[in-house]
Amino acid sequence: KFLSVVFAVLAGAGARVRAMWDGCDSAQFQTDLCLSLIDDTPVGFAVECVIFMYAFAGLAMSADHLASAMETLCDHWSIPEDVGGATFMAIGSAIPEITVNAISTCQGVVARNRKPTPGTRSSVSPADLGVGAIIGSGLIAFLLIPAVCAWCGRKGRGLKLKLGPLARDMFFYTTALLVLLHCVTHGVSLSSSSAMLVIYLLFILFLVFFKSCKRCIFGEKREIQRSDSIFRENASQRLIEKQSGLSSFASEGGGEDEVIGDDEKRGILSTLLCPVQLPIDATCPNCSLEAGDADVEKWYPVTFVVSFVWISVFSYVVTIVADRWVALVDDPAAMGLMGMVIVAGGAEIPDTVNAVAVARKGYGSMATSACMGSQIANICVGLGLPWFITAVAGSPPDVGNNDTFLLVASNTQLYNVVLVALCLMGPSAIARSHKVVMRKRRAVFFFALYFAIVATLTYLTLSGFFSQGGR
Repeated sequence: KFLSVVFAVLAGAGARVRAMWDGCDSAQFQTDLCLSLIDDTPVGFAVECVIFMYAFAGLAMSADHLASAMETLCDHWSIPEDVGGATFMAIGSAIPEITVNAISTCQGVVARNRKPTPGTRSSVSPADLGVGAIIGSGLIAFLLIPAVCAWCGRKGRGLKLKLGPLARDMFFYTTALLVLLHCVTHGVSLSSSSAMLVIYLLFILFLVFFKSCKRCIFGEKREIQRSDSIFRENASQRLIEKQSGLSSFASEGGGEDEVIGDDEKRGILSTLLCPVQLPIDATCPNCSLEAGDADVEKWYPVTFVVSFVWISVFSYVVTIVADRWVALVDDPAAMGLMGMVIVAGGAEIPDTVNAVAVARKGYGSMATSACMGSQIANICVGLGLPWFITAVAGSPPDVGNNDTFLLVASNTQLYNVVLVALCLMGPSAIARSHKVVMRKRRAVFFFALYFAIVATLTYLTLSGFFSQGGR
């Protein structure tokens, strides 16, 4: 009955949208998917919300396939754990933000070179969406994810982090963030975008040679050679955890009614998402190492390419809808806020869920380090690579030219990273300890700090504070 009501409502809304969409032509569709013809009505806005949610769901599903393809690639090419984790796996986990920024950068360059038409806003830069998303992801990675891991970790133990990797990630991230702040303040240039790529290259080299230098200086023993790669072992471990989770649920008295209820919820969700899930699953072979099918694993290049195409399509849709909503709000600063809150929040949900699952098993340090380290790839690759290409082409994007939101948000994130470093590493440095322990009290502070930052920036944006002047 629920699905019947939903489909009836969608059918009625579809009829009204078709009536409003009669004026759509190819030029208008390429510009904004003809959403400008319908978003001035409640029904049109509701349709845009549905499109936005489906695009986000498709983005998450496609990113899962791409991450599986990258993990299989690292296994088949025998890539070392440090290199694979810092390159392919980090980029795979950050691919939603990276692709959204690449698409929004291209749209910003095209919109700047296109002659403005009557009734359109030329002051809104779509590139601000990607920058806001990456700044928002950094806020979540340095505040929410450690707080969630500390709160959901094993009782009485808190979140234990290694001081060395934490200091390493914060140093490289802060360096990249300073370059981003320079771009927001003085504009994107070839030198600044090149500096981002150089920082990421130095980060990879540090990961590759750090252990070798440490063994030479301190005479540490080499790690035991594994018969299988670390990526295949991790996949096998995830499969075992899933099976043990199902068996423990049954042994703990999970009644038949609860199982049926969960199946019904999954069935409703799968039915609602089938317009997006079916074409993605049909075109992307399941090449994950968890499947254990060597014949299908060979298809990882196809999964890599097709999933990336799907991600590009859904990122384009997300950017278009966000651009239309910013035009309705009539405030250029709303584009950066949209990326920081909505795009970053949706993109970081899978990382947060994975971090919680790992923290409950006592490995919160590994999950937190992975999330923080991926932010370096977010800035250096997600922003640096598209900006480098456009700068070489002689047309770098306009970032934060029409408002001061990104400038304030970048400075806020810089101060936030410094504060997090003092809160986490300060006591350990004073005690001369190599471990950082985060308790629930500090987690509550991190929760409060994140929501205070988001609430303050949202209020200032809606009040028009950031649109009083450009850079």
